[in-house]
Amino acid sequence: MGLTVTGLHAHYGKSHVLRGVTFELPPQSIYSLVGRNGSGRSTTLKSIMGIVRPTEGSILLDGAEQSGRDIRNIVRAGIAYVPEDRLVFPTLTVAENLRMGQLRPLPGRVVWTVDQMYEYFPRLHERKDTKAGKLSGGEQQMLTMCRSLLGNPKFLLLDEPTEGLAPKIVERLVEAILDVRKHGVSVLLIEQRLTIALDISDRVLVMGHGHIVYNGTPDSLRNDADVQRNWLAVGTSVS
Repeated sequence: MGLTVTGLHAHYGKSHVLRGVTFELPPQSIYSLVGRNGSGRSTTLKSIMGIVRPTEGSILLDGAEQSGRDIRNIVRAGIAYVPEDRLVFPTLTVAENLRMGQLRPLPGRVVWTVDQMYEYFPRLHERKDTKAGKLSGGEQQMLTMCRSLLGNPKFLLLDEPTEGLAPKIVERLVEAILDVRKHGVSVLLIEQRLTIALDISDRVLVMGHGHIVYNGTPDSLRNDADVQRNWLAVGTSVS
């Protein structure tokens, strides 16, 4: 049935950040959420996860309401979140971090293993006994994504996963995201590199002033000069 967000509003204090965000993420799909800084993209992901409490609206996961639930229950329902600040347990090893992400498999879920994570990112296997705080930024990004997958989610929310990473690591991340979809996990991706977002996404959602101002295919966005000019970063080309 998918993840359905309807009329979502959220505030930071008196600041009204989300103003009626509405979209649907179907099963086994990749959607990218793009827009200028401050448009509400990260707040959308945090609101879905319950990190930011929505003040209005609905978040349905396969028809079950998630808005108002605590983060732990949202994770168990099937949503995983990889924040842009790459949260790891710095004093634990790579292997210990991965074990922290493992949850008991539930019926109907894709079940991921630590060995699969090492296949995605062999560098993590090489450094499995290294404390996570000593990893590079790229290695921490790999680790955070893998730890999230080991919770066996239906939907994976990724906030700026390629930011500041070397091209070879970006390539591995993109390959992993595409393979995750093949295994039945849907991905909602915030990505500043529009070429990546357009290349791997089924649809692209453009945010502006706290709501979705455009919802279309990558090809449609490439050909829509008005949306690019009005809602995307100055000087950015998506051709």
